[in-house]
Amino acid sequence: MTTAAPFTPRLPPVARGACRALHAAPPALPESPPAPPADAPVAEVLAEQAEALARAVEETDPVLMKAARTAARVRAMEEAIAGASETLARPRTLTRRGYGPEPTALDERVHVAGCRAAGCAGAAARVRPFLDMDHPRAVEARDLHDRLVAAEAEWEARAERERHPSRG
Repeated sequence: MTTAAPFTPRLPPVARGACRALHAAPPALPESPPAPPADAPVAEVLAEQAEALARAVEETDPVLMKAARTAARVRAMEEAIAGASETLARPRTLTRRGYGPEPTALDERVHVAGCRAAGCAGAAARVRPFLDMDHPRAVEARDLHDRLVAAEAEWEARAERERHPSRG
């Protein structure tokens, strides 16, 4: 019978290679963190290494870093607009995704209307950080946000009508 060696967690090769590349960069990175311990969680190690790299780029070329951040924010805005547009484009039927049979049970109809209202609220929250941006698509984001807030109110009202059908 053979005894197995105790398991020692190690970083995956990709993470070790990324750390090695950062530490061996031709001009040493300023304030580069020490090599991570072998049992460190991968997400934590990569986050620390990315933060060190961002600090180094910020110190050496702040204009490049600002351009990268602006480009990332524009990409995030475009993704938020695309996702929110999909939410708003769903048909107005009382189904979870806008297709399929409508539920017949009263509590399920109330629940679905509430879920659709929550979906509109979530999409509006996703677009909200970009409303003050100085970009041509910011106007589209503001219009989409207003329509999502209106759709949320409409679905909330529908949920209330489904909950209390006698009130009309």
